[in-house]
Amino acid sequence: MLQNMFKNNGFQSKNDFFFFNRWILKIAGLWLPDSKNWYVQFVYKLYAFTELISVYCIFVISEFISLFYNHSHDLNGFMKNLSFGLTDLLASGKVVFWYVNRDKLRGIIRRLEEDQLKYERCEDFNPEDMFYRYKIFGVKTVGTYLGFSYLVILLSFAPPILSTLKVLITNEKFEPDPLPYNPEFPFNYDTPKMYLVALLFQGTTMFSRVQNIIGLDSLIINLMNFMAYHFTLLQQAFLKITQRKLQRQTSL
Repeated sequence: MLQNMFKNNGFQSKNDFFFFNRWILKIAGLWLPDSKNWYVQFVYKLYAFTELISVYCIFVISEFISLFYNHSHDLNGFMKNLSFGLTDLLASGKVVFWYVNRDKLRGIIRRLEEDQLKYERCEDFNPEDMFYRYKIFGVKTVGTYLGFSYLVILLSFAPPILSTLKVLITNEKFEPDPLPYNPEFPFNYDTPKMYLVALLFQGTTMFSRVQNIIGLDSLIINLMNFMAYHFTLLQQAFLKITQRKLQRQTSL
């Protein structure tokens, strides 16, 4: 069913093998839009710069400030929040890796997407169906990876958001729970509205981080998937080389 859906919606070019990955990375601010309009490019670069600064500079720095400011005498709290901080620092390293090596990765993708690597159909050798099988496998893998990550964010932030909204509606006494993550904010969040602001900042930051981490990891995963497709395609093409040669001769 997915294979027919892709075909019916025009996803027939090999250039679309990574369309899901590109979509994730564009939201993450790591893949420029296809439009060549200078205004679109400028707005997107501004968005990407703002997102990266807020997620990987302000938020990460605030995590380590909170780590030493609030947990210097609490070993359990220190180790717990240190793990979060190091995870975010590792995510920052992935973004740096992308900016350093993105031209090489894009070059590999462009090379694998060239039309010269296409083969004609011959008997039971069907490159198009093989392409869609690998493509759908990549979409399912990336979608599952992304879906579980979104689920983690939802389970982390939905309970405090709902409980705070309930307080705002019913005017009950507000007793803020600890935030899902523990950065240091330059404001107090001891009121329901400010607590929601803190949750919103954390939630959008975590969403951006998920887009970055999942986008980069899934790109590498799907790149290996695409390479596996080409190896299988090449193997089948060699097995059918005689039949393909005869087919070409008879078609002349």
